[in-house]
Amino acid sequence: MPAHIQITSKASIHAYLTKAGSVLPYVGAGTGVRHVLGNDVGGGYEWTAVNGPVPRGITGIELDPWGRIERFTAVWNGAYADDALLTLLARKAIER
Repeated sequence: MPAHIQITSKASIHAYLTKAGSVLPYVGAGTGVRHVLGNDVGGGYEWTAVNGPVPRGITGIELDPWGRIERFTAVWNGAYADDALLTLLARKAIER
C-alpha cells in the first residue's frame, strides 16, 4: 500500500512541512539521500531512513516557470507505517 502525499502552493507546502516535520519518515536524524535527479522544472531524490518505520521513499519537487516550488510529492510504502502514523499525517494536512 503506497503512501502518497501531494501538496501544491508554497504556503501549503510550508505549512505542512512545519506541522508534520517531526513525524515525517523522510525528515530528521537517521535520514539520508541515496539518489538525486532534476532539471529546470524540478527534481527529486530517493531517501533512506534508519531510525523510523519506513526505510525508503521518493520525494519530488516541481517548479513553476519562475523557478519557485509549486508542488511537493512524497511516496513511500505505507505498509511500513501503522494506522496511527498515517492518520496523524493526514490530520497534519488539514489547513485551518
